[in-house]
Parts: sequence; structure tokens; C-alpha cells
Amino acid sequence: MTQITGVISLVYGILLNTGISSRNHSPPKPASNHTLSLSLQSLRLLNHFACVDLHMLQAILGSEGLSLQLRHIASYLLWYCSHWNNTALLHELILLIGYFTVLNVDNQNVMQSGRDPQQATILQQLCSLPFDYFSNPKLTRVLFPTLISCCFRNDENKAVLQQEMSAVMLSSFIEV
Repeated sequence: MTQITGVISLVYGILLNTGISSRNHSPPKPASNHTLSLSLQSLRLLNHFACVDLHMLQAILGSEGLSLQLRHIASYLLWYCSHWNNTALLHELILLIGYFTVLNVDNQNVMQSGRDPQQATILQQLCSLPFDYFSNPKLTRVLFPTLISCCFRNDENKAVLQQEMSAVMLSSFIEV
């Protein structure tokens, strides 16, 4: 089961070679189809693994070294997908973040850690997705469960979320 750790390290290594560490104010260079396909399939594998054994996935990805790699991968891919349209990759990433954080305070804290004034946290990046993710019901069904997972019983994450958007939107989503 712990070989699943190799998936994160593989994606991290591939993205590192494409510029994960060299983010600046210019858009990222387009990634190769091979890199995008491998990243997408890796995220799908992790999401399927979450369906088999969520607690194991959370424990493995929440370990010290892997949680940092996952945070870098998620941050980079959110940034990448904000410049290059890759809906499938973005949705798999959002789903993985939801699985990673659901009912797990330590993993929730990873979503708001690494605050660099130059760079938004993963939670802030999720809240900064295009307006359609907050207005189109099909897309809110993708994003909102993950935002709820990131903030459930986590006052610090709720505070970050409320600086970026109205929590009433999430409350309304839950009520429906």
C-alpha cells in the first residue's frame, strides 16, 4: 500500500522538471501532453485509492515529506490550470484536495500553510477560481464539497475562506 507514495514523488519530479519551482508573474509554459496525461492519471489513481481506503490515503499523503510535495503539486497545478484550460486535471485535483482534507485537521492545515506574501495558499487559490465555479451549479458541485472539507471544524481555514468569499454560499449549498 505504501508504494502509493511513489505516485506523488513521480508527479512532483516531473513537474519540478517543467518549472514547478520557478513560478513568477508570467504564465507557465505549456506542459507536454505526456506530463499532463501522467499528472491526470496519477490524480485519478489517488482519488480511486481514496475510495478504497480514505484514512490510509490521508495518512500517507499527510506525512511530513509527502504533504509538502502534495502542497507544491496542488499549488502549481491550480496556478497552471488558471492559465491553461485543463478542466479534467483541475477537477481531479479539486477532488483529491477534498479527499485529503475531509475530517482531517492536520491535512486541512496544509491547505493554508506556506503563506508567502508573493504566493496564495491552496485554499486561497481554490477561492480564486473563475466565477463559474461559484455560479454554475455543475461547477459548484465540484468545488464546494472540497471547500467545505477544507474548512469543516477548522476556524483558521474558515477565516481565510471568509476573507476570500462569502461563507453564506457554502451554507446555501449545504442546505440544498
